[in-house]
Amino acid sequence: MILWNLWKLPIGDEFVKILVTGINGFVGSSLIPFFAGNYVIGVGRQDYCDIDINCYLKWDITYWDPDKFAQIGDVDVIIHAAASLSVDDDDPDIVNVNCLGTYNVYKLAKHTKTKQVFYISGAPIIGIPIEHPITEKHILEPQLMYHATKLCGEYILNQLNKLGIEVINLRINAPIGA
Repeated sequence: MILWNLWKLPIGDEFVKILVTGINGFVGSSLIPFFAGNYVIGVGRQDYCDIDINCYLKWDITYWDPDKFAQIGDVDVIIHAAASLSVDDDDPDIVNVNCLGTYNVYKLAKHTKTKQVFYISGAPIIGIPIEHPITEKHILEPQLMYHATKLCGEYILNQLNKLGIEVINLRINAPIGA
């Protein structure tokens, strides 16, 4: 798959420096084997990370702390896999993590001079499919607050395109297991 081969290419004499949000989650942790040979920084809310990566930073993405990232330096790629998975439409954590947190990832991408951002979104942001095959031109009508906030995240991160930072939204179906 071309997507994964991208991270195996060296940039100059060094390999790609990748920052993964939600490293302790199912999606974030599942991506790590694809990045072997590159420098991986993981961020998450827990005090620790059990995954074999180069660097781990405890960071609740709903809070912006520019001093925390002074030690990182520039980052080539950010993979934003962190999300609140609540299905309770009244849970404020959904908006805090999936919208405000994504805005902080937007700021991080600007701060670290990132070249690419991959956002783990969700196919259900389209709502009920009205035609097949589903393309990028399909009407977006999320049925749940969770999916509405993932769409909000896409809109927030797509603003990075104006700054020359490539954004790729990956609308995956609900990942529930290997």
